[in-house]
Order: sequence, then C-alpha cells, then structure tokens
Amino acid sequence: MLADSAEALVTSALDQYMALCRRWAEDGNHFSLEDSLRLWGMIMKAGHMSCEAVDLMFAAASSSAARKGQRMERYYRDCAMYRSHTSSQAANIASGLARVHFGQPMGMFGV
Repeated sequence: MLADSAEALVTSALDQYMALCRRWAEDGNHFSLEDSLRLWGMIMKAGHMSCEAVDLMFAAASSSAARKGQRMERYYRDCAMYRSHTSSQAANIASGLARVHFGQPMGMFGV
C-alpha cells in the first residue's frame, strides 16, 4: 500500500509538472517558486513513504537479509542515505513553503 501510494504521488507530481510546462510553452507563464516547492514536497513525501515500505519489508525479512550484498540490505542502506540527505528533510522545505505561500522571503537572505 505504501509503495502504491508513493507511486501515485510521484505520478501526480509529474502530471502537475507537465501541466506547468505546457502552460509555460503555450503562454510563457513561468511556474512560481511556490509551485516548485509544492512539487518538491510531494516527491519528498513519496520518498518517505517508500522508505517506510522498505522498513516494513526489512523488519519482516530474515536476519540473513541484513548481510552485506543482500538486496534488502542495499534497499535499507539506500533509504538510510536518502533520509540523511538535506533535501529529504521536511522541516527544510515546510517552513520555506509556508513563508513563500504567505508572501514572505523563503530564507534568511531574502530569497
């Protein structure tokens, strides 16, 4: 369910991105920083859901799945790396998105 939901979220974000691209191609109307941040947030949430799915599978797998070189070990390690990357940290985007939505600069440098 988590993997299917994450896939649906990514597909929806891609559909929205393509709609924004078509709008730009048709009338030159650029998509906004808020549009970009919202799409990024959707993709980020899909990543979190995917990692949660891997966590469940890893916990249900036998202990041999944790050995180096095993497929589940690799998936689990990949998710750990994703979670530690700054671009996957929801707090980094949530406050910026809220600020942009309410017409404030996104960060401390007025961007």
